[in-house]
Amino acid sequence: MAIAISSSSASIGTTEYFLNAGSTTASYSTTDTIVQVVCDFVNMAAGDEYQITLYDKVDGTNARNIYRVTLEGAQTIPLSTPAILLDNWEVGIKKIAGTDRTIYYSVRKVT
Repeated sequence: MAIAISSSSASIGTTEYFLNAGSTTASYSTTDTIVQVVCDFVNMAAGDEYQITLYDKVDGTNARNIYRVTLEGAQTIPLSTPAILLDNWEVGIKKIAGTDRTIYYSVRKVT
């Protein structure tokens, strides 16, 4: 098994930004894989609130939230999700409150 790592950054606002797509429009990966997401929210400040959600189309059609984390205020360490086995998946980040911030992220997949 190999690990594929895709890293980038995006300015995140109230419109959900999807990491697999690199866009505000979701693009679900249909490749079965184990996924771990690492995000650096170092640019967050007091009053900011962000949410990261892993989605999976459990029935093959309808996307469901299978893992969600909400962060509030200044962050000093990156967020690392657990490694999760997914089938038809996407990852979204959105701002709940505060200022739009640049978030650095890495999607790590077992290939």
